[in-house]
Amino acid sequence: MIPMPLYLFLLFELLIITYLDFRYRKIPNQYIILNTILYFFFISVFKEYYFFIFGHYIYSIIFLALGFVFFLHPSKIMAGGDSKLLATFFLLVPTDFQDLFLLNLLWVTILVTSFCILLNIFENLSNIIEHIKRKNYSKIYAFGMKIPFTPVIFLSWGWLGIEIYGKI
Repeated sequence: MIPMPLYLFLLFELLIITYLDFRYRKIPNQYIILNTILYFFFISVFKEYYFFIFGHYIYSIIFLALGFVFFLHPSKIMAGGDSKLLATFFLLVPTDFQDLFLLNLLWVTILVTSFCILLNIFENLSNIIEHIKRKNYSKIYAFGMKIPFTPVIFLSWGWLGIEIYGKI
């Protein structure tokens, strides 16, 4: 089990980062640096939860690599700050809970993205139908929307807490 103070600290940190991401549409690099520093602190204080094995670092490496590729994609699928945050946040997730947190992250991403797509379709339904009638399919893509990813991370971490502690 993750120690409650550690879990709550990370939940509070994600709450602050989510607020800043909503407000300024940017994740400050100070939190990326803070997470890296905290990792070295946590591995010395919570030794029984963090292991020096490749498996502990694999998700961080994957998020950095995928984030770089997704950031360079013409559609900017993922912002650079989101991938850096995920990479450093996974350093802070105790080794035994990384798989469960990733699973939660995937499910919440699917749910939130599906909700946003449906909401976007309903809000723009008349325009979308008009473009379909005119066979102007390329304009339909213009109705897409970008959402901050930090709320998804926050909700995933909250879900992990519910699974671990039963209720928050």
